[in-house]
Amino acid sequence: MNSELDFALFGVDCSRFDFRVMGVWSLRAKGDIGSRNSVQGTPSSERHQIAMGARTDEFHLRLMQYFLPLYLLAVALVMSVAAVAAEGNSDRRGVVVVGNGEDELTLYRASYALLVGVSDYTAGWPDLESVPGELESVETTLRERGFTVVTHLNPTSEQLERAFEDFIDEYGLDGDNRLLFMFAGHGHTRLAGSKGYLVPADAPDPLVDEQGFIRKALSLNQVMSWARRIESRHALFLFDSCFSGTVFKTRELAGAPAAISQLTAEPVRYFITAGKAGEAVPAQSVFTPAFVDAIRFGAADMNQDGYVTGTELGLYLRSEVPRFARQTPQFGPIQDYELSRGDFVIAVSQPRPLVKGIGAPPPPPPAPVTFTGHLQVNSDRPVEVY
Repeated sequence: MNSELDFALFGVDCSRFDFRVMGVWSLRAKGDIGSRNSVQGTPSSERHQIAMGARTDEFHLRLMQYFLPLYLLAVALVMSVAAVAAEGNSDRRGVVVVGNGEDELTLYRASYALLVGVSDYTAGWPDLESVPGELESVETTLRERGFTVVTHLNPTSEQLERAFEDFIDEYGLDGDNRLLFMFAGHGHTRLAGSKGYLVPADAPDPLVDEQGFIRKALSLNQVMSWARRIESRHALFLFDSCFSGTVFKTRELAGAPAAISQLTAEPVRYFITAGKAGEAVPAQSVFTPAFVDAIRFGAADMNQDGYVTGTELGLYLRSEVPRFARQTPQFGPIQDYELSRGDFVIAVSQPRPLVKGIGAPPPPPPAPVTFTGHLQVNSDRPVEVY
């Protein structure tokens, strides 16, 4: 008897059973199963060996009949899990937008955000108890838009500087990354608005100890230096704090912001602050919740193209925040031509069919794994198949 099991597998490498992709695996019995003619005239010991071999082959055949479907089911399950995982990470593959004239612009390969909040001040500044909850909302919103988020709460002077340095070293040297920085806490301006500072948890009140404050506070000049050091194409800096100075001078724009175009992809360092010098940060922020609404619900999408640019975001916050607080947000790019030509872009709603990337409809689920083949058994006696 010739016993043969053929099974063609498509798309699966079942190496444990010596299958081959797009190939045929065959099991052939070493002896003729159940053929009496084959044992006539054969010595007793050889007949015994043939009989034992036939039983072994039948055992293997039945074993394969029972366990092969389970193995194939396990393979299909593993492939399905891998496909789901790949789909879950699809929003980090980058952002491709359709600009003016339906030109596709590849803007970012990956997106990263650094969120820093100070609510518990230890050296004289009033606490800002709402900061942790507000940053949690920002983190959730950014993760939904494909950002990897790093958060630091209540950093000291050293920890604040280290947070910026480490983040830039890790993510800011790749030109295809998109970076977002947000600081929620007190800000301070000195020398008639010429110098601004971020206030860490351990900085003293400058009215009591100005020298101590200068040693502890993070100068905006240092932030500007980091902004120029970054090699990523686009970086957005958001400060839920109040400052003054030419670096945050509002760019006057007539009418609606420009549509996304090839120029959008040029480098930019964009800054938005919650208010001017002399405007107090309220205990309950208006700026941060307004930013979340601008992104999560597309409130700042002025031209309804499914995206919010840095310019749109600045215009929206400048019009919205003063309605609920005595603050006037300032916004604009860094005063450097080579770093002010582009614009930051965030997808905020279900894009049109031509738009691909973050926020785009998920890809269709993978086709089910299909197994095709045949089971062929040639024997002089019936073989039961279950």
